[in-house]
Amino acid sequence: MEKVPMTSEGYRTLDAQLKQLKSVERPSVIAAISEAREHGDLSENAEYHAAKERQGWIEGQIAEIEDKISRAQVIDVSKLDGDQVKFGATVTVVDEDTEEEGRYQIVGEHELRNPQGRVEVGAGPLSIRVVTDGRAGIENQALGLAEAVARLTPATIDVRRVQWRPAFDWLPVALKAPGMLDASSNLSLPKHGEPWPDLWIAAGRASLPLSLAARKRSGGRTFVVQVQDPRMDPDRFDQVVAPAHDGLTGPNVVSVTGSPHRITAEALGEAGPAFAALLGPLPRPRVAALIGGRSRVFDLTADHAVVLANRIAGAVEGAGGSLMLTFSRRTPEAAERVMRDRLCGIPGLIWDGEGANPLFAILHFADHILVTEDSANMAAEAASTGKPVHILPMVALRPPGKFARLHADLRERGASRPFDGRLETWTYEPLAETARAARAVLQAMTQT
Repeated sequence: MEKVPMTSEGYRTLDAQLKQLKSVERPSVIAAISEAREHGDLSENAEYHAAKERQGWIEGQIAEIEDKISRAQVIDVSKLDGDQVKFGATVTVVDEDTEEEGRYQIVGEHELRNPQGRVEVGAGPLSIRVVTDGRAGIENQALGLAEAVARLTPATIDVRRVQWRPAFDWLPVALKAPGMLDASSNLSLPKHGEPWPDLWIAAGRASLPLSLAARKRSGGRTFVVQVQDPRMDPDRFDQVVAPAHDGLTGPNVVSVTGSPHRITAEALGEAGPAFAALLGPLPRPRVAALIGGRSRVFDLTADHAVVLANRIAGAVEGAGGSLMLTFSRRTPEAAERVMRDRLCGIPGLIWDGEGANPLFAILHFADHILVTEDSANMAAEAASTGKPVHILPMVALRPPGKFARLHADLRERGASRPFDGRLETWTYEPLAETARAARAVLQAMTQT
C-alpha cells in the first residue's frame, strides 16, 4: 500500500473535512433528495438531479478522504534537519532579479491549496482544462488565456465543449448540475480516483454552473478562472478575467483591455507561409477589414454597408493597395452581399468562410487593420499586432456604453483611431493583455 505523506496539520484538515461531510453534508443531501422526490416526475426535476449530483460528489469525497487517511504517513516537521530540503521542510527562495524573498513549505498534493506559501512535491506539467460552449469567439478567449499560461510554464491543455439539454437550458445557474448536460458535451467532472486539472479556464454563460461545481468538488485542487464578467459575485471563483469596459472590480478580478485572445507575433508568423503565395504578392498597403454584424447594441444595415464599402474602396484604391476582407457569423446576409459586390474588384481576398481560416495570415500580412466597432474581441486582436487599427462605425441601436469605454481606452493607448477614409500610419506598443492576465493567474495560483 502506497503511503501518503502529510504534515500533522494536513492530517487534521482532512479529518475535519471527513467529519463535516459525514455529519452535515451527507444528511443534508439525503433530505434534499427526499424532498425533491415529492415534486413528482423525476425526468425534468431540476432539484432532484442537482441533489443526486451533489450526493455523488459527497460520497466520492468521503471515499477519497478515507483512503488518504488510511494510507497517511504523518511527518513530524519539528524533527526535521534544517539543513536539508525534504518533505515538510520550510525553505527560503530568493528571486535573483528582484531580490525578493519568499518562504515555502514542501507538502503533499492535498495540502497544496491550503494556506499560502506551500509547494507540492513531484509536481509535473500544469494540467489546464478549457471549458466553453464551443462558439469560436468565446472559446478563443479561454483558449488564448490557456495558451498564454502554457508559454510561461510547462503545461498540457485539454479543450472541452458543453451544451445543456433543452429541458434544463432555461434554468438559472444555481439549479444546473453536470447531469443535465446534453449528450453532445464532451465534459464530465472527475469521478472518484480520477485526477482534477490544476487549472480550469472557462468562458461563456454555459460554463458557469460547471465552473462553480469544479471549484467546490475539487476540494481546492483545481484553480478556477472564469473569463468574462460572470454576472455574479466574482468571489465564487478563484479568479475572474474580465474586460475593463465592463467595470467589474474585486480583489480577484483581473481587468483587461478588450478580451483575451490567441493572437501573438509568433502565431501570426507561423500562419504566414500557408497563405504567402496568395497574400504576399498583393500590392501594398495591404488593408485588412474585419467586419462584424448585428448585436444588441449595433446593427449593420444594407444601406450602412454601402457607405462603409464606398469608404473602404476609396481609401484602398486611392492608395493603390489591396484588401483582405472577412465577415463575422453575425454579419447580415444583405450587408455582406452589398460589400462583396462593391469590393470584389479590388485586388486581394474576400474570404468565403470555406477552408482554413486565413485570419492570422491576414493580420500577419496587413499594413492597416479596419475593424467594426461592435466587437471587443476583434479590436483587442487587432491592437495586439502593433499595426494601425482604424475603427469603422456601425448603426447604434442603443447607447454604446461599454463599447465607448473600450474604444476610448484603445485610443488612449494609441492603438486605434476612428476611420475617416484615410489610411494614416502610426506606431504604438502592441497590447499584451492576454500575457498579463496569464502572469496574474500563475501568481494567484502560487498564493492560494
